[in-house]
Amino acid sequence: MGKILLCILIFAGIQLGCTSNQPSETKTTNPSVEGVVNFAQPTMAIGGEVDPSGFFLTNFRWISGQPDFLYSRIYVEGQIDSSYLNKRVRVTGKTELITAGGVETPKRTFLKIQAEHIAVVD
Repeated sequence: MGKILLCILIFAGIQLGCTSNQPSETKTTNPSVEGVVNFAQPTMAIGGEVDPSGFFLTNFRWISGQPDFLYSRIYVEGQIDSSYLNKRVRVTGKTELITAGGVETPKRTFLKIQAEHIAVVD
C-alpha cells in the first residue's frame, strides 16, 4: 500500500512539474530580424500543448542583436496580423524566451519578439 501511494505522489509531482509555467527571461535589447511570416494553429497532443500557436518567422536572418543560441523559429507578437502572412518582413522589438511542451512531449524553449515595428521587405 505504501509503494502505491509513493508511486501516485511521484507521478502527481511529475505532472505538476511538466505543466507548470516557467518564468520568461526578458532581454532589454531591441534586436532586428528579417524573415518570412507564417502562422501556427493551436495544436493539442495527448498530454498537452506541443508548440505555441501564433505568428512566427522562418528563413530569417538577424540584422542586429543576434542571440547566442540559434532558434529554429521566432514567434512574433504585437503589431502583426494576417496581412503579413507569407511576406518577408523586418521586425524590431524586445525579445523573451517562452517554454512549450506537455506531459508527453519534452519542454522546448522558443524565442519570441514583441514587435514594436514591422516593415515588409519585398
